[in-house]
Amino acid sequence: MPFNALNGSFDTIVSTSQVGLDEAPTQAQINTWLADCKDYNKTVAAWKTMQSKDLADFNALLSKNNLKPLQITPTALAVPPCTFTPSTAPLPTKASAKK
Repeated sequence: MPFNALNGSFDTIVSTSQVGLDEAPTQAQINTWLADCKDYNKTVAAWKTMQSKDLADFNALLSKNNLKPLQITPTALAVPPCTFTPSTAPLPTKASAKK
């Protein structure tokens, strides 16, 4: 999944939780966050592989065919992996929310 699509998905989650209410995320929001975190971590890993291995392999192929290698300075992507640690407290149910 491209970074801009991941950004949109995370933005949607944050936007829906910023309506002035102080409440726990729904199970659907948690599930979406977890899925997006997995996609984000895969995308970061693919980006790093592209910069460290795929670009070098491609440049070697260009050189082998007497073509000029690409002169690209990879951008640093120094971010922690996306994680989510759910609370040990149970999620509120509709019945408990009505109290």
